[in-house]
Amino acid sequence: MQWKGKYEEGIVLTLYDIMKDAHFNPVKFKKVYKEKITNEDLDEDMRKTYQSNVRAAAYDLIMIAILGAIATLAMGWKDDLIKEAKESGDATDAAIASAANIIARSINNSRLDFNWFKSIFEPSMDWNPFAVSYMANEAKHIYNYVTGDQEFSDIIVKSFSAARQIKPMFDLLKVE
Repeated sequence: MQWKGKYEEGIVLTLYDIMKDAHFNPVKFKKVYKEKITNEDLDEDMRKTYQSNVRAAAYDLIMIAILGAIATLAMGWKDDLIKEAKESGDATDAAIASAANIIARSINNSRLDFNWFKSIFEPSMDWNPFAVSYMANEAKHIYNYVTGDQEFSDIIVKSFSAARQIKPMFDLLKVE
């Protein structure tokens, strides 16, 4: 991510400047921050910038904490909420259970954001070129079709992501 000229750059530089003057001691952060915003050597714009950047960082940390708490609760209560919604049959309970399920699935899938780290540093990386892996998968799908383990519509859907949108049409065309 390129930070030059963005507000994130200002927040990081402000926090770094304050922590550097506090000798990277978080306990001294508040004292150094007060000195910075009351320093007469800094012009008014710079003092306001320090205040704005620290507020933005605090806001971000608070929002992360709040969203993290909500997500943690949703993950912990998801199964109970789904069970309760099934038992009651109430639409409100179903909506709450669905929201908790979406949050829990989003969090569980967000760990895939760090897949680049695993791809680079995992010693058991797959060294096959993409084309070789793709062709091996296609050959496996064709073999499964010929042996009757897989339907032709499933091969199309697994081979072309655009076909996922028309999967219901394939299901309607199936002859039992």
